[in-house]
Amino acid sequence: MIQPLHWINPDGKPLPYWGEQHFHGAWASRHDLKEIADGCRLNALSSIHQAGSGHIGTSFSSMDIFVAVRRFLQGDEFLTGAPLRQVFFSSKGHDAPALYASLHSGGELSDEQLFSLRRLGGLPGHPETITPGVATNTGSLGMGISKAKGFVKAHRLHNPDSREPVVVLLGDGELNEGQIWESMPGAAKEGFGEITAIVDANGIQSDTWTDATLPMGDLLARAAAVGWHAIECHGNNPDDVMAALEEAGRDPRPSFIVA
Repeated sequence: MIQPLHWINPDGKPLPYWGEQHFHGAWASRHDLKEIADGCRLNALSSIHQAGSGHIGTSFSSMDIFVAVRRFLQGDEFLTGAPLRQVFFSSKGHDAPALYASLHSGGELSDEQLFSLRRLGGLPGHPETITPGVATNTGSLGMGISKAKGFVKAHRLHNPDSREPVVVLLGDGELNEGQIWESMPGAAKEGFGEITAIVDANGIQSDTWTDATLPMGDLLARAAAVGWHAIECHGNNPDDVMAALEEAGRDPRPSFIVA
């Protein structure tokens, strides 16, 4: 069993967390993505406790996705401290503690930064580009796929042959926003196969169930109807998320993964 380190908060209480060496050692020994995700969950929870506020549910439900996407995109650079070279961001923004924990696990954020969540001069409550590793400010719900299209256009303007992957994480509550659905047909029409959208389908939004707010119907059928490659996977199994990402990479269409 890995013994965590302890961060002493202002009240003198120790908060357990995994340091960079824990992630390196665990990955070198076992190559278990679920273990890495659980170490990140511990760090997200302790950073939220230190802050005195933060969204635990969305951070925990998306953590396996964060870890799997980084592993998929980074390959052999995973957990080596190398910055992520491709675009990956969460549109919902409330899962900032999960994002920061995943960045910390790879050595992109220090222990001090991890425990500066929602503090003046520290990590913002919603991701902003002032933080290393954050591709775009997020939290304005519904804009994720539109932003992903912008990244693809920018890449192709810089290099017409570019097919750099752009991965965006969406919340299932966020799918209530009309801009999500308005943005999708154009991505298929323009042949933006670089885009993969992953829905963290945890079934909860705000203070209630998503189906009690606005049922969205068959998400896979809706995505397929506008020309996207639609995939379903187990969102709390990072290996299954990895397999879905690999399937998406083999298809020339933009991909919509319901996790």
